[in-house]
Amino acid sequence: MRLIDRYLLRQIPLPFVVGLGVFVCIMLAEVAWRISGALVGSGISARTLAKFFAYSTPRAAVWSAPVGILVAVSMAMTNLERRGEVTAMRAGGVSLARIQLSWIVVGFLVAGVAMWSNQTIVPKTTQRSYELFTQMTYQAPVVKEAWDQLFRSPSGDLYYVRRMNAAQSKLEGVCIWRLDRKGVVRQITVAKTARVEGKQWVLHQGYVRDFNATGRPTGGPRVFTRLSIDMWAAIQEYYSDRRTPYEMSISELSQLARMLEAGGRDAHQLLVHLQFKYSIPCAAAVFALVAGPLAHRYARLGTFAGLTIAIAVLFLYNGLRSWTLALGLAGTLSPVVAGWAPNVAFAAVGLVLLARQR
Repeated sequence: MRLIDRYLLRQIPLPFVVGLGVFVCIMLAEVAWRISGALVGSGISARTLAKFFAYSTPRAAVWSAPVGILVAVSMAMTNLERRGEVTAMRAGGVSLARIQLSWIVVGFLVAGVAMWSNQTIVPKTTQRSYELFTQMTYQAPVVKEAWDQLFRSPSGDLYYVRRMNAAQSKLEGVCIWRLDRKGVVRQITVAKTARVEGKQWVLHQGYVRDFNATGRPTGGPRVFTRLSIDMWAAIQEYYSDRRTPYEMSISELSQLARMLEAGGRDAHQLLVHLQFKYSIPCAAAVFALVAGPLAHRYARLGTFAGLTIAIAVLFLYNGLRSWTLALGLAGTLSPVVAGWAPNVAFAAVGLVLLARQR
């Protein structure tokens, strides 16, 4: 690595950390504002709340990494220009494009790290943060409205629920098939409703029927008015398979989209989220490309010109991203166009500005 590269790279870490940290705090403050109404008077411990925000931080950091690069490159170029160092480098035969090359490489490296985190770390921590929020608000997962749900517990038993009644926090029309190791049904439990009472699930108004190893019934049905059972593992397994796109890795989203398409179902919205999984981290490289030329052009306006440019670019980019996301989810734009249009537009602006530098 040449001396000039080492010098240019030393301009990046501090503004990058500041930009990253500030934007992470902004995103976490937004999260705190959104959940505050649900937590008022709930008596949540400081430790639980700290764990929730700790698990929310990786996703905020991935979204903030491009902002860190944007602030770092804008401030670095502004400072070098105002100290006359850019003029000195150019007098020594170093072009403006060459000065910015080191920062653009850093932008690509940050984009790679952010994409890796989006694939390996963020899905797990985001899911854990959602689980903690559910615990903090004392909401059982059955309150999510759904009809005709069939799922399997970790032990292999099959569960069918005709309706998950969100308004009354209960299950309606429950049927449970308990299987042996060979997959033979050994017991069927049918209940009109199921509710959480204390730490147990209680079935109401139903019956149990047993079967032998050949699948034939043994004895008559045993009627019950109340029956306590362990359904927590099955319900948790059910909801773990119904995570939001933000809780899924890139490979999981891709696999789910392929399965939906193979089954003849519409996977358009999932594919839109998948493209944004790629494009958001890559914005770090795009911002490195566009921030340098803009900061160089307007550095004469003052010390805070770089910061002003960073805020303006972020505002415009986020506005365009919001529009393409909305149009993509609505089906107006294809997933690729929706996910990558902001990056392509801003990269084009950066390349034009870079080519026009004197």
